[in-house]
Amino acid sequence: MKYAHVVAEFSRSVWALREETFFAMQELLRLQAVEGLKWTAEEIRGRIEAANTESGYSPADRGAARFLSDENFDMRTEAMLSGMPMQAADGKRNSAAPGSVAVIPIMGIISQRMNMVSQISGAGGTSIEKLTAQFRQAVDDTNCKAIVFDVDSPGGSVAGVMELASEIGNARAKKPITAVVNCMACSAAYWLASAATEIVCSPSGQAGSIGVYMIHQDASEAYAKEGIKNTIIKAGKYKTEGNPYEPLSDEARAALLSNVEDYYGMFVKAVAQNRGTSQAAVRSGFGQGRSLLAADSVREKLTDRVGGMDSVLRGFGIGKSSGRASNALQIRQMQMDFFGRPLDGMRAADAPKAAIRRRQLAMVSKG
Repeated sequence: MKYAHVVAEFSRSVWALREETFFAMQELLRLQAVEGLKWTAEEIRGRIEAANTESGYSPADRGAARFLSDENFDMRTEAMLSGMPMQAADGKRNSAAPGSVAVIPIMGIISQRMNMVSQISGAGGTSIEKLTAQFRQAVDDTNCKAIVFDVDSPGGSVAGVMELASEIGNARAKKPITAVVNCMACSAAYWLASAATEIVCSPSGQAGSIGVYMIHQDASEAYAKEGIKNTIIKAGKYKTEGNPYEPLSDEARAALLSNVEDYYGMFVKAVAQNRGTSQAAVRSGFGQGRSLLAADSVREKLTDRVGGMDSVLRGFGIGKSSGRASNALQIRQMQMDFFGRPLDGMRAADAPKAAIRRRQLAMVSKG
């Protein structure tokens, strides 16, 4: 079998990834490793994109993480192409202008180390290490008044996701953090988005797909057909457990299932904490593996409201379409964007969410 090391790495990973994307990746591996087909990087990328489009997922490259301010933002042009890149061409960090908002993309497949995934699906994913560095830069920059995640991802590997989600949750006390589902936040991507102060879902977006899984491929028959016999020489009862050269034993299956259930438990616990609900409610409700469309996601409390990137940025004072409104008018507009009405006369049931919005507005008005 060709590409055995890639297949082995693929199989050992625990995934929080939308199944359609995973199956497309798995099929590409099978055709190349088992049937010996060979495609160029462009052909592989095209096949992945075709499969994702068929399943409703087609990511767009919206560029690098950027600091946006009202001076360099024009709502009539492509907003994501404006602003100051957080990292300069020489790799050095740029500083934000006073009153800027950091817009950080979470695009494509998420992985702690993107080199292995890139061999399968082509470039365009999100590195946890790079994303963490961008987020920390935005949190530490005193000129950055808010952080917005631009999310269009089916998820990915669980490695590093829990740690970054925890950082995001802790940073909510320092500045407003909004995740915009634009247009997909599934599995690992939703794990990260759930830690934000607020989740806004685009009208055509979908969020959720809470769950984890892994696969085991028994390649023993494939090797036998090639006349290859693999002999494992080991020390330690469970060493090489779950290897692809022999059928999966019941004992190994139970061990792998235990790992998957542990990761799922971490996922559920984090989402419950981030969204202010119980673990039991997540497990019995939206945490069973399905993704929900925008209106349903709001009703089930996966997200907070339906809206777009432009309305979120306007809420932070970025991209005002005409003139310089007074600070009071800006805040009133933010209230309208967040609540659909001014804060006066809010219902008692809205009080918890109103408190979050007031903190956001206070931070923004100081900026």
